Amino acid sequence: VSCKYPAVVFVVVPLFLYIAFSSGKAGLKPLGIFTLAVVAGCGLWFVKNWAWTGNPVYPLLYDWLGGATRTAEKNARWLRIHSPHDFTLSALVESLAAVAWKSSWLSPILAPLAVSCLFVRRHRALAFLLAGYFAYVIAAWWLFTHRIDRFWLPALPLLALLGGLGAARSASLAWRRTVLSLFVAAGAISFVYVTSPISCNAYFVSLQTARRDARWINPWHLVLNQQVPAAGKVLSVGDAGIFDLRAPVLYNTVFDDSPAAIFDDRDPREIAAELRRRGVSHVYVDWSEIARYRLPGNYGGIPDVVTPGWFAGLVEQGVLGAPWRNRFLPNQMVYPVP
Repeated sequence: VSCKYPAVVFVVVPLFLYIAFSSGKAGLKPLGIFTLAVVAGCGLWFVKNWAWTGNPVYPLLYDWLGGATRTAEKNARWLRIHSPHDFTLSALVESLAAVAWKSSWLSPILAPLAVSCLFVRRHRALAFLLAGYFAYVIAAWWLFTHRIDRFWLPALPLLALLGGLGAARSASLAWRRTVLSLFVAAGAISFVYVTSPISCNAYFVSLQTARRDARWINPWHLVLNQQVPAAGKVLSVGDAGIFDLRAPVLYNTVFDDSPAAIFDDRDPREIAAELRRRGVSHVYVDWSEIARYRLPGNYGGIPDVVTPGWFAGLVEQGVLGAPWRNRFLPNQMVYPVP
């Protein structure tokens, strides 16, 4: 829960109900222990949120609990983006297909083995319990979230357990050989896919090489790591995936104020003074991300004044230096601050 709030729905609620129904008359003690475990695992996260923002479940429940940096407009924008909108049959079929066999996160034999265990009497009660839990997670994912993979992927261990029951459905030599052949084939396919450079997983390179490899790291991040002086900072406009930048960086998440707000309602001299005050040595702009933020129904939050023509004006007035460009990244550029 302290990593992702949907775990309240996916983990805490179903496990609480399972303990309540399976414990019978002795239910209070197991429920108490489970509750203590949840508090021990998540309590400090909520206390930290409360101390920093005034809202223990920040950024949720703004209407009741408020929260530092939040406004009614930001909250409405956040709720709009993080809620499902398409409840058509075609959307449901597409989502179930992604979960069942289209997802690149699935082993090719996982779903078939998981389904096969439901037709065997042995371990049937356990199989249906696991299958019911998996179905519950997928239903909650589709009904209550914005349906990105990371919300249903924690259910994969349930599918793996079902697949294990399916693999152990028979002790016959023919079945064991079939399962072993499937394991070898699927393992080989998965190994090649997961470790291939095509899938951007740098398992067989040194850490130093990976940190400099433009196949995995934005080339502009590599340039900024070399060019930003020790006392300098990067102001990132649009790009929030700045994990590989070693220099200090001013940026925003999707529901916080953009640092580009320093450009709003200020003349060039004021902007230059503010950049100096903040120690900004380079302004990094990702126009493709800015365009995505500004799509109808998307996050928004980038000041309207931020346009290519407006940046060109700052360059003409000497507030920013001529932009650095990369022909392979035409929608990204870096402006040095004189």
